[in-house]
Amino acid sequence: MLNIVSDFSVRTGELITVLSCFWGRAEPSPPEVDEIADSEVKINGVLLPYGITAKPVLAGCIHDISAKNMPLIIHVGEGRWLVVVRVMKNAVTVLGLDKKFQDVLIEDSFYNGKTIFHVTQNETLKEKISVKRMLFRLISENKSYYCRYFLASFLLALTALTIPVFSSVFYDKLIPSESVSSLFSICGIAVIMILLELFLRTSRDISQSLLSRADDVTLDISFMENVIRSNSHSHMVSTLYFLWVEFQRVKSIVFYGLIQKVAELPVFIIYVAIICMNLGFVGLVPVVMTIVGIIYSWYHNISMDKLGKEQQNKNQSRDSWFSEVLFSLDSVKNINSERLLTDWVVMSEDNSIISLKMKRMMSTYQYIMASMSGLNQLLIMMCSWFLVVQGSITTGSIISSVIIVGRMSSIMNSFSSLFMSVLTARRVTQDMGALFDSPKSNSPKLLTYIKPQNSILVKNLSWKYDDVGPDVLKKNRSRNTHWAKNCNCGGVWGRQVNSAFTH
Repeated sequence: MLNIVSDFSVRTGELITVLSCFWGRAEPSPPEVDEIADSEVKINGVLLPYGITAKPVLAGCIHDISAKNMPLIIHVGEGRWLVVVRVMKNAVTVLGLDKKFQDVLIEDSFYNGKTIFHVTQNETLKEKISVKRMLFRLISENKSYYCRYFLASFLLALTALTIPVFSSVFYDKLIPSESVSSLFSICGIAVIMILLELFLRTSRDISQSLLSRADDVTLDISFMENVIRSNSHSHMVSTLYFLWVEFQRVKSIVFYGLIQKVAELPVFIIYVAIICMNLGFVGLVPVVMTIVGIIYSWYHNISMDKLGKEQQNKNQSRDSWFSEVLFSLDSVKNINSERLLTDWVVMSEDNSIISLKMKRMMSTYQYIMASMSGLNQLLIMMCSWFLVVQGSITTGSIISSVIIVGRMSSIMNSFSSLFMSVLTARRVTQDMGALFDSPKSNSPKLLTYIKPQNSILVKNLSWKYDDVGPDVLKKNRSRNTHWAKNCNCGGVWGRQVNSAFTH
């Protein structure tokens, strides 16, 4: 008869290998764990260095853990664990060191008194603030909101679509002196559109503020954790603060605007179809204006990025200038004081000029985008006037187009501004993630374990460790100094390693 503890469980040090097999990651060497890691603090001490977090799960029977996310690890005693990847009725599917899944029959009483943890992979800050990941995560988590918003937007467009049909039916009764009821009917349709628009704006703000607040807090905590734990002292605090302020500015736009604009895209297509049905080729005007606005937003983002990098370089030069000034004041002979002051004036002037260029470009961008909205309405009205003079369209088509153009102009501006915000968010997130990337070293790193018997084991630190063994100390006496320098050990461990290499 098979024994669960001996046949299907793994030791604490082997959990890393099994969990790496489950997620399809490269297999690291199992860490050496002497004590039984049966508590949350101890097991996280083993798993956290490998990017895995364990959280305790309260379960008294199989029905309690069936609703939990997988995988789960169950402590079965004697420093051994079951890695559960699926829960069935009176049975579980476990994963062993042989990379094979095995169904195990267990009783409900098996869970009594057992320590159960849910394990997940940790996301780095660079992964959490990725605009692409935020978009897919927000859409997957807010499906109900997205469906409600799209349905209300579609009803709004469908209501506008009834106006030209209505005007074609009552073509000879659109003059108020002949038929007041037809005019009030058109006004009633416009009132319905206004109410639907009001419903959209009020509901989406409340819904999105509740749904996105948790993501805001999670990102803020992740940033602070990376600042505290990473080697952030090598970066300027002003640079971190500047990037964080920039990300806070664009984050709200990404969270609160991205899904709304995705939902407005089919509405924009329906509006273009309505204008094409009413005015013919004039419906291509808003499409062309939208494309031009997006292209100009892309060009504006590139120009602002270049000016921002230039300003950042100037700020770094100013920091160097401060260091030179302090050094010259501390010296006896202050020969370069005049040159330093001249450089300071030139750098300050250049920095001011760059700031003015950035403000001027932002003002020009806002003016052009506002002008494009008015230009879109003006072109459509002019084309409609010429078509009315020629007798090609009805008055109802003009009324329908006028109502739609006002709504379409706001969608056009939001598309362009959102496109620039996404580009800015992508640049800021890449810069922030680059600050926390650990520098890659070409020299081999050595990891040293010191056992209670004072024996030293040297291993090559890579995806899969290769045991070198203590014999390396005898075979490489001529390179003792070089090996001792490459050992990333500090304190007592470093002194013991150095003494072991030199003796």
